[in-house]
Amino acid sequence: MDPLISFAYKRQSAVDKPNAPYHLECFQDIATGRSSDTLQMDVAMLASQDVPTRRELENAYRSIGLDPAHGSTLSDQFIVDQTRSRLPDISPPQRQDLRRHLRIIGNARDSEMIKREASESIDTYDEALSWLDLDQSQPDDFIRTMFTIKVGSTL
Repeated sequence: MDPLISFAYKRQSAVDKPNAPYHLECFQDIATGRSSDTLQMDVAMLASQDVPTRRELENAYRSIGLDPAHGSTLSDQFIVDQTRSRLPDISPPQRQDLRRHLRIIGNARDSEMIKREASESIDTYDEALSWLDLDQSQPDDFIRTMFTIKVGSTL
């Protein structure tokens, strides 16, 4: 019976991605209720792959100042911008927490843009300019200067 429950969870999550965090919570409850080592192992594997539960996702949206009920209607860019707007006003440990929450949202939405922002990776020229709070009209020397200042202030 356990393999059938596991299969049903995987199929339901695959065809109903927006509700996958809810389905994971249900799967966790079933695994606990059945006291099944097999299902508990499946749940642990999903947790190790950063598959979020609904509670984790709701907490993540709240930490960024967004209403979880509207999370699925917001664009990835809006979520990233909302996060960026909070970063200058918080301490480094709070930034790490905020980025962890952003990673949860990125994983739930399967959004490369949000995951990249959560990991603080800069892969394109436009992302670099955004990180430096500059636009393309700035001369190269000024961009280098701003980079030196920004990197020096984060060390």
